Amino acid sequence: MALDSNYLQLEVQGRIQQMADKMLEQDPLLPVHLGAIHSTLIQHEELVHLLSDDDITKLVAAQIKHSGVQLVKEAVTRKTGPKSVPRGQSIADDL
Repeated sequence: MALDSNYLQLEVQGRIQQMADKMLEQDPLLPVHLGAIHSTLIQHEELVHLLSDDDITKLVAAQIKHSGVQLVKEAVTRKTGPKSVPRGQSIADDL
C-alpha cells in the first residue's frame, strides 16, 4: 500500500507540475489533468495530506483558470458606506 501511495503521490505531483508549466498557455489538456487529479484524490484521500502548500496553490490556480470561478473575491472598500457609530449609540436611521 505504501509503494502504491508513493506512486500515486508522484503521479499527482507530476500532473500538478505539468499544469503549472502550462498555465501561461491555453492548454487543452488542463481539464484532463484536473479530472485525473480529482479522481485520484477521491479514491486515495490520504494523498491530500501529502501534497505541499505549493502543490495545492498550483492546483487551486489551475482550477480557477479552468472554471473561471474565484473562491474568495477581493475586498472592496466603499467610500459612500454608512459611517460607523460608537457602540451603545444609535442613529436616526435605526429608529
